[in-house]
Amino acid sequence: MSAPLSSLLGHVRGLDSARGASATDAELLSGFAAHCDEAAFTTLVQRHGPMVLRVCRRVLRHEQDAEDAFQATFLTLARRAAAVRKGEALASWLHGVACRTAASARRAAARRRAHEERARLAPVTAPGEEFAWREVQSALDEEVQRLPEKYRAVFVPCCLEGESRAEVARQLGEKEGTVSSRLAEARNLLRRRLARRGITLSALLTAVAVTQGTGRGGVPAALARSTVRAAGMLARGASAGVSHRVLTLIGRGGVNRPGLVTGALVLTLLAAGLVVGAATTADQPPAGDSPVRSPVAALAPEEPVRNPERTDRHGDPLPEGAVARIGTQRFRHGGGSVNRVLPTPDGKMLVSKNYYGDASVLVWELATGRLLHQFPGHYKENRAVALSPDGKTLALGQDKVIRFYDLTSGKEVRNLSSSIGGTDGLAFSPDGKVLASGHGCNTVLLWDLAGGKVQSQLQAEQNQVSNLVFSPDGKTLATGDTIDTLIRLFDVATGKERQQIRCAVFAREFAFSPDGKTLAVGAQEGAASLWDVTTGKPIRELHSPNKYVRSLAWSPDGKSLATGDLDDETQVVAVRLWDPATGKELRQMQMNGAVGMAESLAFTADGKTLICGGSHGVIRLWDPATGAEKSPTGLPGPVRHMAVSPDGKTLAFSARDITLWDLTAEREIGTLPGHHWSFTFAPDGKTLAGGNDMNGLNVWDVTGRRLLSQVKVDPQKENLKWVAFDCVAFSPDGKVIATAGRELNETAGRELNGSDRYPVVRLWETATGRQIREHCYKDEIYDMPGSVAFSPDGTLLVTSGAVLERDGAVCVLDMSGAQDQSRLQQMINRSLGKTKRRFIGQIPEPRVAFSPDGRLLAMNRSEEGIPVWEMATGRERCLLRGHDGPTSAVAFSADGRTLASAGWDHTIRVWNVETATELKRLKGHRGQVNALVFTPDGRRLISAGNDSTVLFWDVLDLTRRPRPALRLGPSEWDALWADLAATDAGKAHAALARLTAAPAVTVPAVRERVRPAPEPDVRLLAQLVRDLNSEEFAAREKASQELGRLGESVEAAVKSARKGASPEAARRCDELLTKLAVLSGDRLRGVRAVEVLERIGTPEAVTVLESLARGAPQARLTRDARAARDRLARSAGDR
Repeated sequence: MSAPLSSLLGHVRGLDSARGASATDAELLSGFAAHCDEAAFTTLVQRHGPMVLRVCRRVLRHEQDAEDAFQATFLTLARRAAAVRKGEALASWLHGVACRTAASARRAAARRRAHEERARLAPVTAPGEEFAWREVQSALDEEVQRLPEKYRAVFVPCCLEGESRAEVARQLGEKEGTVSSRLAEARNLLRRRLARRGITLSALLTAVAVTQGTGRGGVPAALARSTVRAAGMLARGASAGVSHRVLTLIGRGGVNRPGLVTGALVLTLLAAGLVVGAATTADQPPAGDSPVRSPVAALAPEEPVRNPERTDRHGDPLPEGAVARIGTQRFRHGGGSVNRVLPTPDGKMLVSKNYYGDASVLVWELATGRLLHQFPGHYKENRAVALSPDGKTLALGQDKVIRFYDLTSGKEVRNLSSSIGGTDGLAFSPDGKVLASGHGCNTVLLWDLAGGKVQSQLQAEQNQVSNLVFSPDGKTLATGDTIDTLIRLFDVATGKERQQIRCAVFAREFAFSPDGKTLAVGAQEGAASLWDVTTGKPIRELHSPNKYVRSLAWSPDGKSLATGDLDDETQVVAVRLWDPATGKELRQMQMNGAVGMAESLAFTADGKTLICGGSHGVIRLWDPATGAEKSPTGLPGPVRHMAVSPDGKTLAFSARDITLWDLTAEREIGTLPGHHWSFTFAPDGKTLAGGNDMNGLNVWDVTGRRLLSQVKVDPQKENLKWVAFDCVAFSPDGKVIATAGRELNETAGRELNGSDRYPVVRLWETATGRQIREHCYKDEIYDMPGSVAFSPDGTLLVTSGAVLERDGAVCVLDMSGAQDQSRLQQMINRSLGKTKRRFIGQIPEPRVAFSPDGRLLAMNRSEEGIPVWEMATGRERCLLRGHDGPTSAVAFSADGRTLASAGWDHTIRVWNVETATELKRLKGHRGQVNALVFTPDGRRLISAGNDSTVLFWDVLDLTRRPRPALRLGPSEWDALWADLAATDAGKAHAALARLTAAPAVTVPAVRERVRPAPEPDVRLLAQLVRDLNSEEFAAREKASQELGRLGESVEAAVKSARKGASPEAARRCDELLTKLAVLSGDRLRGVRAVEVLERIGTPEAVTVLESLARGAPQARLTRDARAARDRLARSAGDR
């Protein structure tokens, strides 16, 4: 044995030497970085190796794979020893690198070819209990990595390496009390997060105790020797024998981009020819002596860890694929309006009906808000739902059929059919023997439920009979409609009309008092009123400050009447209790900032709870005696907009005010008051701009939660009634804010596209709030714009919106003002034809999203498919089909390979953009999803819905999916190369994917076939420009042809030549400029080839991009290559 190796083994065997025990991690790392001190590195391997190897073994199923990842983790440390910022927190750093490296190794192992030698890859055994234990520890590793750095720095050494708090304090240079407090906070964070995975605190403490109990053993001596030796040689720049698998993993767990290890380093590391991984097998534990041991039996039997069900803070299960939820689904419909709330007489259940939202009838457990049953309802407004007097049977009108369901089991028990039209209203008589059904042909049917036959038919003479109410004695039936001023009272026994009550405005709601003598009426506009049933005369009005009374309900004892009204200006709802005998207001219910209308009200049979169904799909409960709310804690309404800060640390979402949420600590950190239609973070993440419908653009300081500035338009000066800032976007440099919104013209009778509301885009200087540009899209977009977005390079501003009888529209504005983008706009809109749908209530808002590289633009729309356009040509690359109906949101992942979309079918689809195929379908929101956003690291997809919740989905396996590897023959490759120049963007899109999947062939071929754009000869260019004005036709024709061949590099010269040119020369210049604006042939293929190289992203591909980036600066090929190269460099730095 050589002397150096003997010395090294001495270091390995002397793991508890005085020097190793006394030196801090920072000191050891500094010694290794400065002097290649192998003894120092040996101590670091000894100190942290067991923890690193345990992490690698938990993630990987084969021992050799785990050892490869172990070695790659420490070689990454050796390469970056001088760059580790906090050497004192090295344990935390290594834990993170090990997690990421092992994850990369797992993906690499999945891609490994079947014929590769695997004889030495003995799997780490994972029988039943051990597999469950592995799952617990993997969950722990994942959540530890999500801790803030200061907490992770104490948790890893204390709980995963068994160090004492005193030792950790010494290592970190902190007080022991500080370490203790941070450790406690780390445990609290982990306790909450692991609870959502079904792992309770006791299971967590068991995991920590077992991990501490594993001691310092477990790293095979040969693995330690080879790792330290390779690290030392690597640090000195000498040859080091490292297996190819380990080499490909080096840096993947750190900040370097996979694959960007320099070629020189690759040759240096492989030169020795020694496969380090093979050396580790000599010191493997004996067969059957598994290196991973875990006493799963220590976990209590009532705490199962196998396939744990994740829950939210209310204990409700999360949907498959979701890891967290903000808000609750208890007493929440999927948006829309809840126009019926029917508590059962025993107070145990509540039935609610919704329209314009999830269009469903739901049955809740009244005490908790937990959902028990769901039945189909109607999208449009009607009241075809009734509860039998005993509370056991639910009747639902579904078109011409009335279905009866057992409320306990949820099963259908009976149905009745009518031949006279759809059912709009239902009501049981108080004795439960008769059912009244209202129909759209002025008819009310009275059904004898015993025989299942119609016993009488009443002619109500109203277009739609949706309001049906029996008097308490069952002798009188009141009928009406939400858009009629007349209420008719019928004698049930004879079917004859006995009384009419005519209101001044639409009578939306009415109800008999418990004694049957008084009818309370809620009006469309105006006060609630009380009427004498016998005489049909008004008794008194209940004058509320708000004029819009939407709902009402009598208390069971008849001593109070509840009404729901709305303030027109603030849109804040008020629920009031009145004394019907005096007309005085008794009290108001606590609203806690709720907005919208109180669509329905009901008291429980004991009078102790008042229930309200709101216009945003939320059901609220109060104690009428005190006005205190009894509802489950949650968001006040639908979450309509959302944004994530560029650093991925803060989420902003709006259910009323803008809520700021710390994504690391998983808690609310503040609110920005006021209703905002849209908002966005500035590129630096320090400010947030939000627009509202009250002529205001607010710019906020995110950290201080204070208003920095407010931009307003003076409506009077611009002859406007009002201005709304519906959409907001920052330019990529943060210097400009774009707003898009509706503007109501003051001129009476003036209409644009059937409306007097202008869709207008305004540009504002961020620093001063000064308006710098304005553009009206009155001929392109109807009513409200759906979105506004800058291209990532800031050269384009795209606005989207709805168009009457069309599938949406896209408007493109050139930010420099020098380019006419009308052709690009026309090409994009060409694929948006006439819509086949007619919408009642809500209309889809087309919203656009740029891919991060700016090459693609996607938009949701009223038809099923998601179009994805190529911005270089305006042609449709692909159409993502899968949603059943219109779509509501789209979002690209940070690398642009993945797109998420949300549909009116209540699903989220995740797509592979490169192959236009669906990767996964996510379902968990009740109703429509309004907004989607990926976190910058690609780990989470966040969705916000009409059900007043925000869901966090684990999508890392989708966004980090490996690309397929293809072998392309010469003829097939040539055919794909030809497709790359196709005017059919769909064909080119397919070719892009296949060429990317064969990098070994594609990169050299592109290097040979695509050359840097040549810099034009200045003298030749000047001569050709002059020849455009030549007296000889042949010279002019030749000059036009030559200038066209030279491409974009002559664009500036041609524009200059056009000034003062002759009519014919000006025409030729215009033709040239038009031709240059259209990418085709080799120029188009070159641009798409750059996209292929960026997708491949290997060092060889980067080298080709570097070459192309040195071409003529004005050429599109040069600009695109330079941008692609820079994006790859930024991506490598981010990692």
